[in-house]
Amino acid sequence: MATHQRPVSETRSRWNWTASVIAVIVFAGAGLISSPSMAGASTHLQPPPVGSGQCAPARFPDGSIYAEVGVADASCTQAALAAAGADKAAGKSYHASGFSCSSKSEGPGSEWVSAWGGTYYAYSCQDGLEQVAFNWGRDYTYATITNPADTTTGHLNPAPLGSGQCQAGVLKGGSVYAQIAVQDATCAQVTNAAAGAVKAKGKTYEDDGFKCTATREGTGSAWAAAWDGTYYSYSCKDGAQLVAFNWGKHYAY
Repeated sequence: MATHQRPVSETRSRWNWTASVIAVIVFAGAGLISSPSMAGASTHLQPPPVGSGQCAPARFPDGSIYAEVGVADASCTQAALAAAGADKAAGKSYHASGFSCSSKSEGPGSEWVSAWGGTYYAYSCQDGLEQVAFNWGRDYTYATITNPADTTTGHLNPAPLGSGQCQAGVLKGGSVYAQIAVQDATCAQVTNAAAGAVKAKGKTYEDDGFKCTATREGTGSAWAAAWDGTYYSYSCKDGAQLVAFNWGKHYAY
């Protein structure tokens, strides 16, 4: 029986085509492995674009501001705790509430320059998988910020509007506690701690093991859109357990 044999030129052509395909695949694979954009990609969180912050900006007592706040696997409460200390660090690296924060100097031509004058700093903070990023500086031109920053370890501020970690509640006499934030505490503990605000009426008090200090709030404050007239932001502490909320008699949110 006769055997049909392909011409030598056809066989060589097929071999060359196969070798070329393999070479392309190997080359592409090598390119992927050595690509700086993949192998050396940074895992640091960057501040979000101007106007797109995930948490509220705040002002330190010295007038400096942190803004363009971004979070990944972290809450806005944690963002506030991580940002505490940025005013004293003044552009240098620092540690706060378990977060290690590194900075990069920014200025003209940078991504957020439309919101800042002069030099400011982009901070990236990390505590395990929890990440927080924000910009800090002394000449913030994007908006007027009056929300006070947390400046002390063990002090917690109420959560931004719409971001409470526990359900708001109505107390005896019709007063309300809302914008609740917790750290190492439960919502049930908030309910117990907030009960004393009724008798305290804006003053410091102790209830259920928590010592609660108050700050008078009103027009122009961070949570003013949710309240009519005067209300009070409470920060409560029982050891490592922290609770914060706003309390008042005229809740409009």
